[in-house]
Parts: sequence; structure tokens; C-alpha cells
Amino acid sequence: MLTTDQFDPKQIQCLHDQHMSNVARQLVDLFVIHTPGLIAMMDEALHVYDLRALRRALVRLRGSSTAVGGTQLAELCASGEYLLDTGRLRNFPALFVRIKRAYDDLCHQLPDAKCD
Repeated sequence: MLTTDQFDPKQIQCLHDQHMSNVARQLVDLFVIHTPGLIAMMDEALHVYDLRALRRALVRLRGSSTAVGGTQLAELCASGEYLLDTGRLRNFPALFVRIKRAYDDLCHQLPDAKCD
């Protein structure tokens, strides 16, 4: 269950600040570059039932989305980890759709992000 807003407004505003540091720019760039691969890794892991790879992708995406202010995406990833922990994988496909949508929403909120 989601308990926070979709985005951390302070974090997003900080990233939009015209004086954004190089570190913040690099965080956004890394997030935009690597997240599609993590989502593809999740999709593949789900199809071949590789639960370790699925967990690894969820953990990495949770951390990187938190770093750029994506609270909803981070919570969805945590929900995915919970589903893995409790063996409720039949619920994962619907959650995966929400993860992809949350990524797309977040990506379009980030400054200078070149989203696919």
C-alpha cells in the first residue's frame, strides 16, 4: 500500500534548481540511463522466474528512485520486494505495470531528462 505522495516535492525542486550541482545532474543522468535496463531486467526475470535477479533490480530501482525524489516508485519497488518475501508472485504483473507507469511519470518530472 502506498503511503506517500508520488514525488518528493523538495527533492524534485532541488533537481530543477538552475544551480543544480554536478552530483545532482549525475544522479538524474544515471537514473534515466540505467532505469530502462532495470525494468527490462525485471521483465526478463519475471518471465524466467529468476527471483534473485528480480529482487536485485527492485532494490536498485528503489534506491535510485529515492535519490531523485521518486517516492511512489520507491514504494512500489518495496511492495515488489514484499511480494517476493511472501511468495505472492501472482500479484507481481499488475504491480509491474504500475512500476513502469511510475517510472515514466517520474522521468518526465526530472530536469533535462531524456525519457523514452
